[in-house]
Amino acid sequence: MDSSVAETDYSYTNSGDSDIMASATGDGAFTLSSDLNGNTTKLPTSSANDTIEYNWDNKLRSASKGSDSITVKYDPMGNRVYKSSYDGSSTTVQRFVVDISGRLRTISSVQDPVLMRQAESSC
Repeated sequence: MDSSVAETDYSYTNSGDSDIMASATGDGAFTLSSDLNGNTTKLPTSSANDTIEYNWDNKLRSASKGSDSITVKYDPMGNRVYKSSYDGSSTTVQRFVVDISGRLRTISSVQDPVLMRQAESSC
């Protein structure tokens, strides 16, 4: 084996009908956690706060990594209608309108606190 190439070994756990990656050892080692549906719920970082949550339909509900986070909401048909993201210093909110005839998502508004303050100060 070439000593200049990093080696990583991966382990898998069997969960029902599929194999789910559980961990990696060697260069870039990490451990993953999954829910009963096979969704990854723990990001491969050392922080216990770096997590991912899903709704009943296995769609992303929220995720956080360090001080960054995202929250997503869906309508009863499963279309994304809301997304809020926080980058450690400011929050951006997006609301989506779904074209039920063409099912194309369009952003109806983006609420950016920095831009809103700039607009208010220029009035």
